[in-house]
Amino acid sequence: MFRLTREDREDYEQFIATIQDAGHELEERRRQPLAQRTTRQEPANFEDIMAVHGERLANLNVTLCRECLYAIKPEDGGYCNDCRPE
Repeated sequence: MFRLTREDREDYEQFIATIQDAGHELEERRRQPLAQRTTRQEPANFEDIMAVHGERLANLNVTLCRECLYAIKPEDGGYCNDCRPE
C-alpha cells in the first residue's frame, strides 16, 4: 500500500489549489465580452503580421496585400488587384 508523506500531501494539496485557481480564472475570462479578452489594443497591421509570420508565408511563396491583408503571390507587387495603387 502506498502512503503519502506530509510533504507529498502538502505538495499535492498545493497542486490541486493551483489547478482550481486556474480553472476559476479561465471561467471568469470566458464570461468576459470578447473585446475585454483580447490584450491587443489596436488591430494587427501588415508589418506586425509579417514580423511574426513573414518567414512562414515566404516558405509558402505567399505574401499579404499591404492594404487588405489578402494572400497574394510575392510577384504581384505587394497589393492585390483591388488595392493596387494607380
